Amino acid sequence: MSRGSKVSSSGFGQFMASVPGRMVRVVAGSGLVAWGLWMGGPGGYALAAVGLILLAAGASDRCVITGIAEGRWTGTSVRACG
Repeated sequence: MSRGSKVSSSGFGQFMASVPGRMVRVVAGSGLVAWGLWMGGPGGYALAAVGLILLAAGASDRCVITGIAEGRWTGTSVRACG
């Protein structure tokens, strides 16, 4: 078993690919975007960019962590490992 498949089949990986996990990413991403824009400046805009990534990933059923770890980018492929 490769390192990545351990991430996909772990409880964390399965939660993040589930509907509640997606909702957590959307809410966290929205919060980071708002906070980053409120802060302003380069650091704030960088924080907002990270938030946009989380927001987009959650809204489009993509998993950034499992994508980086093993190349499983879609929530469907991660859930199939569970």
